[in-house]
Amino acid sequence: MRHMTIANGLVIAAVLLVPRPGAAQEAQAEAAYASALGYASAVAVAGGGDDARQLAQADTIYRMARRALNQAEYRRAIDLFRRSMDEEPQYTADALYYQAYAYYRLGGGSNYRSAMHSLQRQMTEYPDAATHGDAQELAIRVEGELARRGDREAAERVAREAERDQEAEQQAEMKAVALQALLMMDSDRALPALTKVLQDRRPETAELRSQAVFILGQQDSDETLDIMLDVVRNDPEPEVKGHAAFWLSQVDDPRATDAVVEILSDPNIDEEIHGQVIFALGQSDDPRASALLREYASREDVSAEVRGMAVFGLAQRPSEENADLLQALFYEVEDADVREQILHALTQMPDAIDGDWLVQVATDQDEDPEVRQMALFWAGQSGAVAVDALVAMYDGAADPEMKEQILFTLAQMDDAAAFDKMLDIARSETDPELLTIAIFWIGQSGDPRAQDVLLEILEQ
Repeated sequence: MRHMTIANGLVIAAVLLVPRPGAAQEAQAEAAYASALGYASAVAVAGGGDDARQLAQADTIYRMARRALNQAEYRRAIDLFRRSMDEEPQYTADALYYQAYAYYRLGGGSNYRSAMHSLQRQMTEYPDAATHGDAQELAIRVEGELARRGDREAAERVAREAERDQEAEQQAEMKAVALQALLMMDSDRALPALTKVLQDRRPETAELRSQAVFILGQQDSDETLDIMLDVVRNDPEPEVKGHAAFWLSQVDDPRATDAVVEILSDPNIDEEIHGQVIFALGQSDDPRASALLREYASREDVSAEVRGMAVFGLAQRPSEENADLLQALFYEVEDADVREQILHALTQMPDAIDGDWLVQVATDQDEDPEVRQMALFWAGQSGAVAVDALVAMYDGAADPEMKEQILFTLAQMDDAAAFDKMLDIARSETDPELLTIAIFWIGQSGDPRAQDVLLEILEQ
C-alpha cells in the first residue's frame, strides 16, 4: 500500500506539472546527461529488491554490498559487507573500510565506535590494503565526531594528530614555496636543492618530495630528466614515483619511455605504481606506448584496474587497430568491470562500433546485467534501437534494473509507439517502483495524451 500511495502522489504531481514540450526536452536532456555520467564512469547503482535475486546477478556479495553503499542503503551495506567477510575472505581488507564508511554515514556514537572497530582491524590486520590511506583519513574524521560527543581519549588522539600533521604540513609547504621561489630566481641553484630534497627518502618527507617533483616538472632539461629517472627508479613512495612517471610520459625523449618500460619489466612492481605507469603511457606520444597499452589490455595476469587503465589509454588513441583489438577483447575478457570499461572505450571512438552491435550486446541474455544496461544506454543515444526491440526486451526482462533502463530509453524517443509502451507499463506493471518510474516519464513526456492518462490512472 505504501508503494501505491507513492505512485498516486507521483501521478498527482505529474498531472499538475505536465511540462511544455520545451521543458520536457530540457528535463530529458538533464536526465540523459545524468545517466551518461553514471554509465560513462561505469559505476553501478543498485536499486532495492530481493538480495537473493541481486546476488544471482552479481559476481560477489562484496559487489552487491558496494552497490547498496552507492545507493545510501547503509544498514544493508553493513550486513552485506559482514557476509562478504565471512564468505569471501579475499575482499575482507577493503570490505572493512567500506563497512566503516557505511557506519560513519549512519552517524551516532555507537555507529562511530563500530566504524573505528572496522578501521582499526583493517589497519592492524591489513596494513597493505589498497584503501589503507582512505581508512586513515576516515579514522581521523570518525575520531573527530567521537571527540565532539565527549570521548576524551578520541579528543586526545585527534589533538595529537592535528598538531603533528599541522607542523609537518606547514614545514613542507614552507619549503615548497621556498623551492618554487628559488627556481624562479635562479634555476641553476634550485636544481641542486630540489635534488637534495628528492634524495631524502624518509617517509615523513614524502609530501615535500611530491611537491618537489611538481616544481621540478616545470623545468625541461637533460638534468631534469636525469633527476626524474632517478625518482621513478628509486623513490619508495608510490605517489611520488607516479608523479614522476606521469612527467616522463610527457617528455619527447626515448630515455623517458625506456624508464617506463624498465619499471613495467619489474616483476615486483607495486600495484599502484603499475596502474599509474600504464595511465602515464596513455598520455605519451611515443609509438611504443600504443604497443604497451595493447599488450596490457590483453594480459590476463594483471589486475582488472591495470587492464582498465590500458583500455582507457587506448580510448585516447582512436584507431581501427585499437578498436578491433578492444572489440575482440570484449568477447574474451571474463571480468565484468573490464568489459564495461572496454564497452565505454569503444563508445568514445568515432565509428568504432555501430548501433546494431550495441543492441546485440544489450539483448544478450548471457551477458552481465550491468554491461547490458550500458550497451542499451549507448544504443539509445545512437538512435539505432527500434521501439519494437525495446518492447520485446522489456517484456522478456527479469531484471528490474534492466527494465528501468529500457524505460529511460523509451522516454528519450520521440515516437508514438514508445509512448504507447510507457502507457501500457503504467496500466499493467505490478512492480511498484517500475510503475512510479513509468508514471514519472509519462508526466515528463510532453505528449498531449499524458494528462488524460494520468487522470485515468488516478481514477482507478
